[in-house]
Amino acid sequence: MSHVEEAIRMWETYRQGTIGEFENIPEEQWDHRASEGARSVRELAAHIAAAGIGFTAELIAAEPSFKSVREKQAESEARFARLTKGEMLALLKTSGEENAKQLRGAGHSLAEKTMSAFGGEQSRLSGLWFAAAHEMYHRGQAATYARSLGIVPAMTQRTQSATIPPRR
Repeated sequence: MSHVEEAIRMWETYRQGTIGEFENIPEEQWDHRASEGARSVRELAAHIAAAGIGFTAELIAAEPSFKSVREKQAESEARFARLTKGEMLALLKTSGEENAKQLRGAGHSLAEKTMSAFGGEQSRLSGLWFAAAHEMYHRGQAATYARSLGIVPAMTQRTQSATIPPRR
């Protein structure tokens, strides 16, 4: 397996987990904010979807730069933040699939070509790993939101039910 394919597969795995965390939070809690100024659950899901689409577009662009992704995704985030839970879960699923398809279409060039990034030049493959890490960062926030709502995070539920005997 190529390094590019490995990174794409990991991002796909991360996205499945992200979807699981958002499925786990009841829709009536989707306007919950962890604190003043924090994104709501719904806004967090919208941010993850928009960022994934934006990062993917930059990774396959002729002249990519992550420096402009935030500005470009603001409109998408605002539009996505009006979606219902079901619509948002569908968006996360379909956009994740489309992102992976586009990245696979770019193929090995992601490892060979460079791009402008926050700290200077990097390979597009490094950019792909950054995009995946960004999603995991926000997935962790979704799990923290679940905990603050008294909900056991989805990944914790899966892990405990699969491998850990119940506590006594």
